Amino acid sequence: MSEQWREERVQMKLSDAKNVLEHKYNEMVNLIEYLQMFLRSRGDEVNNKEIENVDLIKQQVESVNIPQILELSYNFSESRDTLTAPSFHYYTLAEQWPSTICWNPTRRCISQIPNFFTVHGLWPSNQYWPHSSQCSSSEIFVLSDIQNIGPNLNLAWPDLFGNDGQFWEDEWKKYGVCSIFIPVDYLQHTMTLWFKYNITNMLVEDGVTPRAWYTRQQIMRAVEKKTQTSPAIVCTSQYLKEIYVCLDPTTATTFVACPGPPSCPTWIEF
Repeated sequence: MSEQWREERVQMKLSDAKNVLEHKYNEMVNLIEYLQMFLRSRGDEVNNKEIENVDLIKQQVESVNIPQILELSYNFSESRDTLTAPSFHYYTLAEQWPSTICWNPTRRCISQIPNFFTVHGLWPSNQYWPHSSQCSSSEIFVLSDIQNIGPNLNLAWPDLFGNDGQFWEDEWKKYGVCSIFIPVDYLQHTMTLWFKYNITNMLVEDGVTPRAWYTRQQIMRAVEKKTQTSPAIVCTSQYLKEIYVCLDPTTATTFVACPGPPSCPTWIEF
């Protein structure tokens, strides 16, 4: 019953997406008609450049394959977790270095902080603005639903300030709702990525270990050797704070290059 309910929920989301796409496409068609009417009303005043611009817009509209878009579907036999046409460009798997996070004197961390990178979150992200926003979901985060994966989550995704359950719920409400995952799958998939692609090990294997200085390129290259794509790194002043690896928006399993310029100085203290 739960699988059937989940499939119905996904199909409903796809139906909503189709309706939105149809509406936007019709708006574009109406815009073309309006532009053509406007140019005809100007008669001899119109110039060739204006005509070329309208024709270019028309070609762009006609290049949208609405019949293909309207065939969106979700195949539960191939995957339990992913949407075939997500509304974002990539996933960001953000991992944080506890020592730098706990360097902030305004918040008190747990007494024994990990000496390895831990998960901050898995964020549906866009190229031109940081993360998907204004998402909603009827999926309710229930802490008891994740009891079976709780111990591993405590290792991979701890709240450095001592409230793991609240941390996971906040990440779900802010980012997870923008994905196709239900809460338990969102946490499970993120945890699996953390175990499978261990950033701490990537750095150590390339000679990048804590309590030393490295160039920005040294740190990025250590990760890039394993992922074959460019990561992103975040610093607080000169201190390494987070490393991002980016994944495809369809399955969240294949690495893609993280966009954007570096936010760290040339020399970084790890």
